[in-house]
Amino acid sequence: MFQRVHELHERTRRGARAVAFAGGIALLMAGVLLPLAGFANAPATTQCGATDTTCVITFGNAAIAARQTALSKLNGRVTEVNSDGRISSADNAALVGDIATNESGLTTLKGQLDSATDAKTARDDVKLIYTQFRIFAVVLPRDYHQLWLDMVIHTDTRLAGSETIIQDAINGAPASVQGQANTLFTDYKSQVSTAQAQTQAAQPIYAQLTPAAFDANATAYAQTFGSYKTDIHTAHTATRQAISDLHQIVTLLKSASSPTNTPSA
Repeated sequence: MFQRVHELHERTRRGARAVAFAGGIALLMAGVLLPLAGFANAPATTQCGATDTTCVITFGNAAIAARQTALSKLNGRVTEVNSDGRISSADNAALVGDIATNESGLTTLKGQLDSATDAKTARDDVKLIYTQFRIFAVVLPRDYHQLWLDMVIHTDTRLAGSETIIQDAINGAPASVQGQANTLFTDYKSQVSTAQAQTQAAQPIYAQLTPAAFDANATAYAQTFGSYKTDIHTAHTATRQAISDLHQIVTLLKSASSPTNTPSA
């Protein structure tokens, strides 16, 4: 029984590092990219002449390429996490599908932009990059956070499903350590429960985080996204604490089951 708890501990330690890494990426995306939204309705095509269609198209193509590159990087990260078994296949399909939808939309927009015959039409197409798609302001921060949330859910589900195993291992340990182990286990269960509540609160918010919602009311969007981030961060913190509790339980049970070395003269 202890061996099964030890194996769980080793798996969740790897999961904790993965969750922490995903969290760091998500926060970076939120902190760095969201401020770009302030420039959303004023693309820098003013450097082009009023009738310089080629200049506007070149600017738009560069903006599209930057977003395609960023989406490709996110797709690679999602694929890596899925290959490692740190999210479910359904979670992977949802994120990859959203990325593909945006990539396809940008490709279509590029074709439309390239066929523009005057600067005004080209500028109208360029504006769609910043309103219809909002890759940097909405899609990337949202999807990186969703990846983070999926990883937390995956880890927390494993922790919740192992409570019986852990309790049985504690019950089979020497009486001298059961009290301390049970105290840690009580906190473990509390942290897992907190994480579950926060992930359940976060999940429905994803559907509200759209470019249209951003355009309709940027202030309200920021508040909604803020709630989303807070729920995920709280769940992340609780999950890491549960893993810490598990680590302490394993260390305690391991030390209690190991023979004491008799010091030599």
